[in-house]
Amino acid sequence: MAGYAEFEENEADVAQARTYKLTTISKALAAEIEAFKARRTQVICRHRHGKAVQSTTVMSDVGQLLRMLGWVKSHRDRSDDEGDPPPLTMKGVVGSAQFGLYVEQYVEWLQARPREVKFSSIANYTNSLVSLLTYVMGDEDYEVTGESGFTIYEQLCNIRRQAHSAASIDRMYRRRDPNWLEWPQCQEVRMDCIEKYERAKGAPVKKLKLLRDVVVLCAFTCLPPDRYVTADPKA
Repeated sequence: MAGYAEFEENEADVAQARTYKLTTISKALAAEIEAFKARRTQVICRHRHGKAVQSTTVMSDVGQLLRMLGWVKSHRDRSDDEGDPPPLTMKGVVGSAQFGLYVEQYVEWLQARPREVKFSSIANYTNSLVSLLTYVMGDEDYEVTGESGFTIYEQLCNIRRQAHSAASIDRMYRRRDPNWLEWPQCQEVRMDCIEKYERAKGAPVKKLKLLRDVVVLCAFTCLPPDRYVTADPKA
């Protein structure tokens, strides 16, 4: 499966996420979180695909778990539900046969006004949700279920892929800094600076400043910048 990179955090989205995050953690949920941390960070673990991850990645996943549970508790529309709401635990929500539906509804809620959360943030959230589901699927009691030919895991992967695609499109059309230069323009600036340096006369200090500008421009414009690599932070 292709890797999915983390997008840069949006400060407004981060601030908003604090407003609905679950703050009261039950003993059952606390125990689940500790077990999740241990499995994700343990260097050698036979119950995990891939290498151990950094504690910052695990805490990001835990943060998203608490946001998801907070939304389920206080904001999810239960008018069409039958029976009691799921317990606010990893097993109760992430392990639910309705988890794909929950995530789809959660993303729709994030996108709606007045929240209008960026797709870059939503893409990051889905990275964590897939990791949480992968962990829960390792439980012996987990039952693989699906809908319309897609398992819950496949549903989550679909949502993640779509969120990342939307985030990439948003980045293409976002408003650029007024000082932004395209690559050909960068070449023109470098050549203009070289020409000014070669024609410069007068005080050595002035020519030295132009030489410094030439060196800096050459350092940044003689080779194209590295392309953005999408490495899987959850590997």
